[in-house]
Amino acid sequence: MKFLFAVIVGVSITSLVVKIDAGIIAGTYDDWGWGYDPAQIRYFHEHPGIDDNMTYPSRLVFSKEDEQVISIDNDYRKKLMYLYDKSASHIWIANNFSQSLNTDDMNFKIMHYVMSSGTPQLAYDWLSGTLYWCDTHVRTIFAAPGDWDKVDKDYYRIISHAHFDNPDGIGIDPLEGYLFIIDGGPSPKLARMNTDGTDGHTIVTEDMTRPSTVEVDIADQTVYWLDVWMDTLESVDYDGKTRRLLLKFDFAILYDIAVFQDMVYITETFYEILLTYNKHTMEKAAEDISLSDIDETIYSVSIYDEEAQPLLDQDYCGVLNCEHMCLSQVHGAVCACAEGYKLSSDGKTCEERYGSLNKAFVYANESHVCLVDIRSVKNFGKFKPKCVFTMIEKVRTTTAAPTTTQTTTTTTPTTTTTTTTIPVTTSTTNDTDNETNTTTSVFTRPTRPTLPPTTTVKPPPTVAPMDAIKMFELDMRDRYIFVVTQDNRILKRSLQLEIDSETVLQVSQQAVDITGISFDPMDRNLYWSLSNGQIFEYNVDEDGTKDITIAERPESPKDLHVLIDQRKLSFISGDYDIKTIEFDGTGIQNIATHSDLIYSLVLDREKRLFYFLSDDQMFSVPLSGEEEPTTEHYYLNDDTTLFRLYHNYAIWLYKSNDKPNILESALLTNLYYDTSIGSFDNVSTIVDLKILDYQLQETKPGLCTVDNGGCAHFCFSKLVHGNLEKVCECKKGFIVDGSNCTSTPLEDNFLIFLDWTTDEILQFDLNNFSLYAIPVRESYLYMGIFLDQETKRLIWSVYYESEVFSSRLDGYDTKLVADIGYSYPHKFAKDYSTGNLYYFSYYNQHLGMITPKGHNLWFDDDFYWDTIRCIDIHPGLGKMYYGIYSYGEGYIGRADLDGTNHEVLIDDDWVVDPRGMAIDYINKHLYIGDYKMDTIFRCDLEGQNCITIVNTTDSKMLELETDGEYLYYSSTLKGYIVRVGLTPPYETQIIGENNGLGRINTFSVYRSNNLNKQPVQNACSPNGGLGDCSTICVPKPNGRVCMCQDKVHLRPDGITCSDVHQCDEIFDSLSNGTNTTIEIVLEHSCLRRAGHVCEFKCPINYVPLNSSVTSLTCINNEGWDLQNETLCVELKCPTTFSGGYVGDDCSRLPGRACNFTCDFGSVRKQKQILCQYDGTWHGLDDGVCETYRCSADIKNGIIDPNCTRTLGETCNYRCDKYYEFAPTVRQTLTCGNDGWDMDTKTLCIVTACSSSTLQNGMVETGCNRTIGHPCKYSCNRAFMNTSVGIYCNLEKQWHPANACEHMYCPMQIDNGMVAKNCSRRVDSICQYYCDKFYVKSNIVSVQCLANGQWNQTKNLCLEPEPKKEALTEGQKNGLIAGVVILVIIVLILAIATFSLFKSRKSSSRKYVTASYKHDSQFAIENPGYVNTTNLEVKDDHTYDGLDTSQTDPAKFSGQSASGNETLSEVPHVDVTNDLAALTHDSWLKERQTEQQKL
Repeated sequence: MKFLFAVIVGVSITSLVVKIDAGIIAGTYDDWGWGYDPAQIRYFHEHPGIDDNMTYPSRLVFSKEDEQVISIDNDYRKKLMYLYDKSASHIWIANNFSQSLNTDDMNFKIMHYVMSSGTPQLAYDWLSGTLYWCDTHVRTIFAAPGDWDKVDKDYYRIISHAHFDNPDGIGIDPLEGYLFIIDGGPSPKLARMNTDGTDGHTIVTEDMTRPSTVEVDIADQTVYWLDVWMDTLESVDYDGKTRRLLLKFDFAILYDIAVFQDMVYITETFYEILLTYNKHTMEKAAEDISLSDIDETIYSVSIYDEEAQPLLDQDYCGVLNCEHMCLSQVHGAVCACAEGYKLSSDGKTCEERYGSLNKAFVYANESHVCLVDIRSVKNFGKFKPKCVFTMIEKVRTTTAAPTTTQTTTTTTPTTTTTTTTIPVTTSTTNDTDNETNTTTSVFTRPTRPTLPPTTTVKPPPTVAPMDAIKMFELDMRDRYIFVVTQDNRILKRSLQLEIDSETVLQVSQQAVDITGISFDPMDRNLYWSLSNGQIFEYNVDEDGTKDITIAERPESPKDLHVLIDQRKLSFISGDYDIKTIEFDGTGIQNIATHSDLIYSLVLDREKRLFYFLSDDQMFSVPLSGEEEPTTEHYYLNDDTTLFRLYHNYAIWLYKSNDKPNILESALLTNLYYDTSIGSFDNVSTIVDLKILDYQLQETKPGLCTVDNGGCAHFCFSKLVHGNLEKVCECKKGFIVDGSNCTSTPLEDNFLIFLDWTTDEILQFDLNNFSLYAIPVRESYLYMGIFLDQETKRLIWSVYYESEVFSSRLDGYDTKLVADIGYSYPHKFAKDYSTGNLYYFSYYNQHLGMITPKGHNLWFDDDFYWDTIRCIDIHPGLGKMYYGIYSYGEGYIGRADLDGTNHEVLIDDDWVVDPRGMAIDYINKHLYIGDYKMDTIFRCDLEGQNCITIVNTTDSKMLELETDGEYLYYSSTLKGYIVRVGLTPPYETQIIGENNGLGRINTFSVYRSNNLNKQPVQNACSPNGGLGDCSTICVPKPNGRVCMCQDKVHLRPDGITCSDVHQCDEIFDSLSNGTNTTIEIVLEHSCLRRAGHVCEFKCPINYVPLNSSVTSLTCINNEGWDLQNETLCVELKCPTTFSGGYVGDDCSRLPGRACNFTCDFGSVRKQKQILCQYDGTWHGLDDGVCETYRCSADIKNGIIDPNCTRTLGETCNYRCDKYYEFAPTVRQTLTCGNDGWDMDTKTLCIVTACSSSTLQNGMVETGCNRTIGHPCKYSCNRAFMNTSVGIYCNLEKQWHPANACEHMYCPMQIDNGMVAKNCSRRVDSICQYYCDKFYVKSNIVSVQCLANGQWNQTKNLCLEPEPKKEALTEGQKNGLIAGVVILVIIVLILAIATFSLFKSRKSSSRKYVTASYKHDSQFAIENPGYVNTTNLEVKDDHTYDGLDTSQTDPAKFSGQSASGNETLSEVPHVDVTNDLAALTHDSWLKERQTEQQKL
């Protein structure tokens, strides 16, 4: 760490000689500026008040900003310096210390990462070489070896953690072996203890407000301390008797203190000075020392002088030579070990117990549990996590096997490296040394050459959904973790095991969601809560489980906590309440109710407070419930998922957009200054987080601690009037007898069942439903149980075990029934006519049978991914029935009792997940309980006539049983048995409600007068269930089958196993005299003994050579008489058949498929034809060839319906309406081998007008020219548009035909008109005439232009020039009279015109609307005419009947008749349903007509 520092060597400012190696070491930094400057170490070469002529101190500067050295100590003789850096929260050690502070020789290391960012003080024991410090926020006193050589080992030890609230200062007197602790918390005090933490007691408590720093004067045996709120310096002797107030300042910020000889040195940070006082007179002994002129404030000081560290006559620690650390004591020393280690018997060396993870964060994602050093609370990322457990499976064979706890070697919860088969394990703990002793049982499946090998499938490297971890709890004393999985299993495992260890113990399997779990370290009981209100107690030493909430169940308990000191349980009830309950399930008390949703409840044991989160806020409430919740923090991070406490720290976990696991912390005394500790990177979402610190569960020995308190089953301690009392309780079905528990099993009229949750076997009395327990002599993790109705022996299997056991009902006389090999049996059914026990198993799942002699036969293991759920048998029918579940579907199967002739009896129309099955032999009914559908239905034994008799919700049916009078069933979610009548109305009755039962799995009913007697098969009944078989007799539907044990063959007679001479049932024979051999099979009924004549059968694909030779004679010791002769010849199908033939490459052997060819005119209906075992081709009755026909469809047309479309036929066709033949196609089609000889998609094309057929105009490019479709167009020069658009009509002509007409110039010119014989068309030249009184100009003619205007209209007709002769008087008078008359005429005309205008304006006649359709749905306003009648004016257009579906809506912009100007009147189109029709503008026609007339 040397690179962290840069040195500026101190330079003396005087020439005086300084004392060598004696002075004061001080820590300084500037915190008054805009930012923190690097910390500095100053060395004062003199002792103020003792030495004269102070020189300028040497200086060492930290290279990193924000370093804050607030406490310093040293070892003078070893030249070691110890620094506490507050900003980085760690302790530095430096060697080769010199007064020059020259870092060329000094080396720096991080000695220890401190757990908080408080203001710890260091205290060094120079006799033992041990450094002590107090950690303010975790309220703990620590020690660590101060030797340079031991720093890298990271040894540290907790000296004391009890009874401190805010330990701020620490001092030491190694000579006396004392530590002095200043506690500046709510109850300030000065305490003294031995250096090993023993004999701690308070010596000063009164009149203290905020004491912060302590210093020990070993010469005077006096303790000094500063009170930063009172601004005082005080002292007291070691016994706390002589207390003195030494100094009181008017205003000061006092920080550190040091004592040497007669001087007391105090650092004051407000005025930035080092004060020196005489400790006897309390007068100033030297000038104040300040470095403020160079922006330095002195915070910490340490005396560096040999006199300050006196030695004893003997080096006790040197003699001991302790491995880890040495602790000074008066007149001696002792060795001590670091956290996670224990002292060996030699008193010097240390043995590892827990290592560096003695105290740790324990966190889990869905797949892994990992630990990281507890010091991560302030130094996250400084320590590497260690993963100790994983739920990722290593080996998975079939889905029938239940999820097991398997492990993977890894250091991070994202990698899978090792795959190993997981054995079943159990573990016990030695309480003295916490070492785990493990017993492992591994089962190997016997060699079975007749069975196919088991197929294993490599799983993905992720945790199975049901195996995923959702929470955990810790036993911190013995370092066990209890993991809760998504499928509600509780697994127990030691934290000391490596991740690749396979040891794990299943504590319980719950059927209901586990919502909380908590451990009681005093009574050694584990508690967990369920969503249905149950709370269970599990004794970890006695391995017993019971429901404590039988009398009253709280509402939806979660976040369960043991109140160790109050001897209660606490939990969140519902969503808004915090409640407590006694360990015996009584005394539910409401502690607090909150208006918003409560989550993440935690307990502060020391302060007796609950903390909880609600709406991202933090609240607290006393455990007593006497106060309302108090808001502690108004805003935590969004998406806060977990909240925990550790000493004075609140720690919470939240997620952001880019990081799912961010860890935040804050002091409970200052929650609003929270600090991000760090994040769990490269880890999926953390599901739970706990702090592993045995002191959090530290208790005094309880009444139940030793030997379970003497109780047989359960022991818990209860507070009664403030005193602890022991309470003994028993498991379900037992009776408490003092400290003992007793139970006597029932012998008749009972139902015996397995409680999977607690691994207990219990009985219900069918007379009064009382509960009794089976006193099992050994602890088993039961899988399934079955009661033998004949012997009343209990038969059971065990989780992940291949053995089947039996015992008496009293638990005695346990026997091994059979070991079925590498598979785990689950449920059973017995054939009482033979004694054969049937079962199904998971993991290498199969159906199997165990004989009374213990022989095991595997019938069927070909279920692959189907999961067997239930089984029952009917010996009278020779049938077994079983239920199958397969990926969301299910069925009921049936097979013969020898495992042959499987068939699906009931399909998924009725069943999805059949878990329970029972046969009513009396009424011949089959009952099925469906787990998924929550129903029980009944069918006959052929799977027909099914009806539903029970239909529930939230039950999850598991097991069925019937006694001929009632039907009994259990369910996953109900802790009781239901009894149902077998006849309508199927009345139900609950057995065992409120008994605290868990998940009831398998059960049996026993009644000596049971009416439901099992029918027997007479073929096997004689001879003790063997019939005429030598070894094993199995009923069949029509008799029986004899079988032999594994590895022993049954003779071909089907009766005897391998000890009677017989001829072979199958032998090889020549075929057709060739070297080819075939197998000849003798009839099954033949015994094949000497002299017996037996019929034989040719193998498949063969027939007898001679139809008269069909039998053989067995000759003793020789075999069959004709076995060396040719008996059979090969069978083949013919080469031709009706409609076709096969090729030469076809073998024509039975069972072979061949390509074939059809006769001409026919095609194959299938690719190949199969030769049957009778020598005929399969499918000839239905025909394998069919007449070939071409398609009946052509695009936009139709083929002549009279055409058969057979091969070679020519057919006419026609096109659909508005379509026509394509120009290059024929109007006939010929059917060929590949279909029609022309492409039927291009025969008919849509009918359309030509763009060139518009007279005197051009159609707009890109317009769809099909019939009825509107188009825009433009007229040629000298022509003008007569319509806003045109359409293609049925005759493929454009409409209107006169869309472009000649353009004419007007008749009139100014004061004249053109000659009438002039055409007035464009480019025409015409003569003109002038009006009366006007004369022509010298322009002879005018020319019509392209815009319809004359090239000149003005100045053609001119007024004649007047004659210049004078008027006579008469002429003048006449002219005046004429003018007057003219004026009068003009007035009359004006009046008449005005009257006419008024009359027209007031007329009610409107403009005529010309309609294209008769129904006037499409109209254009005609501004040129009005309707003079009351009749509706319509334009009877030729295309009134136009199919508008073949047209597009018209979209035109307004155009004038000339095509060159915008009309002042815009055509108005009424909104109609037919947008395809458009009329010709009639007003435009009229205008042209008038012009022509002129």
